[in-house]
Amino acid sequence: LYSDIGDDIQMSEFALQKNVPLELADLDLLATVGPRTIHVYDKLCVVVLSNE
Repeated sequence: LYSDIGDDIQMSEFALQKNVPLELADLDLLATVGPRTIHVYDKLCVVVLSNE
């Protein structure tokens, strides 16, 4: 039922995939893993206006 600490993610593995929106569970995972830095990007919002 329970696993040992560190069994879910190995040292050479990435905890999360690149270019995927973060969800609440991902933040829990990051808090557990404890990375030194996390690179994130704001969600891009684009508006196109036309006078035709």
